[in-house]
Amino acid sequence: MSLAQQIELPDATASNSAAGVLIIESRATTPLGPKIVYANERLSKLTGYEMSSLIGSPLGLLYERADLSALIEKLPAIANSPNHCFMDRALMRNGGTRRPCRWTIRATNREGERPGFFTLTVKPIASNPQRIDSSPIPKQTPAPEPA
Repeated sequence: MSLAQQIELPDATASNSAAGVLIIESRATTPLGPKIVYANERLSKLTGYEMSSLIGSPLGLLYERADLSALIEKLPAIANSPNHCFMDRALMRNGGTRRPCRWTIRATNREGERPGFFTLTVKPIASNPQRIDSSPIPKQTPAPEPA
């Protein structure tokens, strides 16, 4: 049975989706986290990695390594959550550049089953969407004290 037959892939797996999608194992089998078992074409474009390089690689190839152990520790809690979780973290791209992204994660288990995989989506975000220009905010000088 193929992975696609085992789990229901989210709508975001379509190649024209704005979200990169990856599916990882439920347990960390390498020091850099769980292995990637599925990735869509959008993720390949976002990361700059070929599809063949993504499949079988650990999540630490793409996820900010300073935050990776905290995510791995939270996987059991995420597996028991009926909702998805999200976080804003850098996507590590081929060549070492980082891109700010919104990550979502949810377990792909069906009711009554143990989690087999986790589905993650990755969407680029603006580094500071509230600021339109890059000019510095002027400093306010305190009023002189009365003499």
